[in-house]
Amino acid sequence: MNKWMRISLLSLCLDLGFVQANASCNWPTMNCNFQNTRSNSCETTLNKLNVSNLQVSWSFTVVGGMQIAPIVYNGIVYFGDLGGNFYAKDINTGTDVYPSINFGSGVACTAAPSISNSKIYITTNDLMLHVLNLDLTPNAAFN
Repeated sequence: MNKWMRISLLSLCLDLGFVQANASCNWPTMNCNFQNTRSNSCETTLNKLNVSNLQVSWSFTVVGGMQIAPIVYNGIVYFGDLGGNFYAKDINTGTDVYPSINFGSGVACTAAPSISNSKIYITTNDLMLHVLNLDLTPNAAFN
């Protein structure tokens, strides 16, 4: 595992730890919201006095590394990897909430997904926009 991948996995774990204290707080797009505030106003547990006590609750090894930030919605963390896999895992346990999907050989998830109107939007390096239902079933794909 290269240094970049370890950093990505650590980042994912820290992001998970950030929201685990209050799983009802959603982070449905990169930087929390479409205004890019990077602030979740319903997060009230963490502060500068206790952040050093964060511990990894679970970890997961992605295929080929990871370039995108995970998002959280209704207690589920959604993220993709450079192997073209997209996952939905329970934020507290790391168990699969829905089976992962793969966008195909040679395809990579290279941009952070977003959730809007009960749909997940994710782009891949083959210049496709994939629209998924929240249970990861396909809804549409656009080139």
